Amino acid sequence: ESGPLQRDVIVLIPSAEEDGLKGTEAFVRFPPEGVDLDAIVGVVNLEMIGRNDTDELLVYGGPTLAETQTNPLVQRTYAVAQAAKLAVKPGNEYDDGEDWFRRSDHSITYNAGIPSIMLHGRATASSYHRAEDTLESLNMEKVATTARLAAGIVRSLATDPTVVAQ
Repeated sequence: ESGPLQRDVIVLIPSAEEDGLKGTEAFVRFPPEGVDLDAIVGVVNLEMIGRNDTDELLVYGGPTLAETQTNPLVQRTYAVAQAAKLAVKPGNEYDDGEDWFRRSDHSITYNAGIPSIMLHGRATASSYHRAEDTLESLNMEKVATTARLAAGIVRSLATDPTVVAQ
């Protein structure tokens, strides 16, 4: 609906994140036929995007702030967010000591040399991995806003002829 893309987009919904990121590791170790990992220009991972206020959305692009600042996908994320008038905050600065960057699927693709980011909604201690973590307790406005941002980032990558795999 948003027009033609200049490159393919892969939607990966991996399993076994809670069991050691095994689904994404399998994708990187044994990519499907026809998928060249060296041609992937970016990965956008969504993690816990339905919690907290809509303006509490973090972007992670590396295990440290210095590595995040050199990730070209992070700068693109801020540009897309600004154009869409969406608020994002640097994940490394709001991590709460949880080391979220290393705990989700994008860390596998990042370590494989693919520019990768995570859009993270921040954990809510009262519902993180608890029975109260239900569909009814989600901030659906934040889910929709984050999905629009992710789609904008992917569209930007898929239509920018200057983007090349690293």
